[in-house]
Amino acid sequence: MGDMKEVQDPFFEAKENILLKFSNVCRLHDLYLKMLKEGFVESSTALTDIMKEFQQIVDDIDNYLLDLEEVVRVVEKQPEKYGISIEESLKRRTFVDQVRNNLVQMQKDLESPFFDSLRLKDKSSNSSLLSGKPLKKDLTSNMELAQEYQLLIMNEQDAQLDHVFGTVQNLREQASIMGRELVEQSELIEEVDIRIERTNERLKRGFKNMKRIVAQNEG
Repeated sequence: MGDMKEVQDPFFEAKENILLKFSNVCRLHDLYLKMLKEGFVESSTALTDIMKEFQQIVDDIDNYLLDLEEVVRVVEKQPEKYGISIEESLKRRTFVDQVRNNLVQMQKDLESPFFDSLRLKDKSSNSSLLSGKPLKKDLTSNMELAQEYQLLIMNEQDAQLDHVFGTVQNLREQASIMGRELVEQSELIEEVDIRIERTNERLKRGFKNMKRIVAQNEG
């Protein structure tokens, strides 16, 4: 039995959603570490916002993975029953495991002692700012990183909107197809009714002729 077509297999839609969110997590992860290394002033709350956004998307992906992993586990037992090859089943298991392992590693990165020391360094930089020491270079760097974060958020929102619009467009196309099918079915039913009516009329005429012929023969 051949592999199930992608357009008919819900796995690929779930995979697409996970990859979209995973790419956003990777960008947030890299930006967070970059801001720490650049000595981003912690009082700006940008780091906190990024961490919250990061964790929220990680939680979303984890929920997707839980559902997807259950489906993969069921298919693994009898892949041929679902029209999926053993090779494809192994690929799906590998995908789920790789995404989960990468998420765990990124979370460990952000919780490592090395970056804790960088966060302490940020607090020191914040104290220097409050003391009135010139930090023009630091502020310029902070502004650039803040702009990068805002751009990331905007790109993420655009990607999500594109995905939503794509889904809406697909639904509209499906509705349009269904509408055309209903019209075609209605026309077909009407045509069948007309044919049935014509057939009934021919049968009636046939019975009349038969009765007339029988009557003539009897007479």
